[in-house]
Amino acid sequence: MSDEYRRVVGDTESSIEDQLTGDGTVISIEDFNAVEIHIEKPDGTVLTDDTTGAVTVENSTEGKVRYDFQSGDLDQTGRYRYEWEVTFGDGGVLTFPGDSMAKIFVRDELA
Repeated sequence: MSDEYRRVVGDTESSIEDQLTGDGTVISIEDFNAVEIHIEKPDGTVLTDDTTGAVTVENSTEGKVRYDFQSGDLDQTGRYRYEWEVTFGDGGVLTFPGDSMAKIFVRDELA
């Protein structure tokens, strides 16, 4: 997973693209029932989206996932945090990254 994504307030033509890993090993999510992303904005608001919305599983065997930013997602300057949550066919849930939250830094527009 990326250490930190950098974006500008209002960006929508960009994505978060990650490969889900645990202890440095790629995690296959072939048997998933749901994949969600949770994004915490600088003010503490949490956005949630899943594969019925703007989350795409690019390659389930390789644990590759993508979230396409929507209008209003990046409307605040500052540090955002996010995580992926996968629910498997047996009902088990695994959250990525497991050791900390991934980060997005959003700066002001120049004009």
